[in-house]
Amino acid sequence: MGLRTLYQKKKVPFVTIVFTLLCITACSATYIKPYLYNYLALFDHENRTNQYITFLFVHGNEPHGIQWMHLGMNLLGLLPFGILAEKLLGHIRVAVLFLVEWGVTLGIFLFLPKDPGANIAGISTVVYALAVLAAVCLIKIAKKDGRKIYKQPLTIFFLVELLGMLSLLNPIAMSGLALALHASGIAVGVLAAVLWNKKLDRAIIS
Repeated sequence: MGLRTLYQKKKVPFVTIVFTLLCITACSATYIKPYLYNYLALFDHENRTNQYITFLFVHGNEPHGIQWMHLGMNLLGLLPFGILAEKLLGHIRVAVLFLVEWGVTLGIFLFLPKDPGANIAGISTVVYALAVLAAVCLIKIAKKDGRKIYKQPLTIFFLVELLGMLSLLNPIAMSGLALALHASGIAVGVLAAVLWNKKLDRAIIS
């Protein structure tokens, strides 16, 4: 069994699709009306209630081309990893994963020291949690089917994506706060993999 077989499971990845559409909508809105970023992202001062939720879907106040590239990079992880996780674990567990990482990300941002004017945007911390689950799935499939899975195009894509994400976890590419936020995604992913290990095994075998 390869990754392709797992993707062919009939379950529709509803949660992943909804979060993807929310990210695209928020990015489009801040592209058309840049001032909306100040109403959607989360800052270190005077936030509206909605900003504690909407920060997850906006993608920075960079120049527009970079903003779309930021979104594209996140979707390259969110879609394949999120769809796989939802096919294997179901809607409720993936929704719980999103909510837990949202809460952890919010808590870190609110309580860790940060530079004045700091803000947070993007769903990449959740993507890092999903990436851990994807890596665990690869390991489980390799144990079952042997090394031949590493010759499959989808597996190669997964490995390149995972290595690329790991390469960004350094003080040059990210600030201390950003490193803490993305590391929290890895921690939540590890916790999810441990808690739902038997469920993953059953889904991969079936």
